Amino acid sequence: MRVKVLVLSVLTLALVACGGDNVPKKTEVARAEIKAGQNFGIIKVTRDSSVELSCSGSVVDVAWDANKLGAEQKNGLIQIWLEPIAGESKLWVEGGMVGEAKTGKWVNPGFKIVAKLKKDNSIVDEFVVAGKKC
Repeated sequence: MRVKVLVLSVLTLALVACGGDNVPKKTEVARAEIKAGQNFGIIKVTRDSSVELSCSGSVVDVAWDANKLGAEQKNGLIQIWLEPIAGESKLWVEGGMVGEAKTGKWVNPGFKIVAKLKKDNSIVDEFVVAGKKC
């Protein structure tokens, strides 16, 4: 009987130790100011709080919520375009008015993330990753 209680106690402690407290916390990535850009707050970028943004590239989570654009835009598709500091813009992901996706290890300060409406290619938000220029 003592062995069963001891085994159950050890298993309980192991399960508690593996619980949700060990889930990495997310930190919001700062948005750089851009002079001629659109900033409607549709794009939100977060990163694992244990990893700093670096010039060698970082993984970030990109979320968007274009529902604040109004009823006339409902049921539209949003395209997320990526613009590296040196290079041309590329379509990265397309989805509904609300969505999220994780990048690879290639986002660094100065990197631009652009949300566009697919139907007319209009820009609804631009997010430039803040930080020390690389």
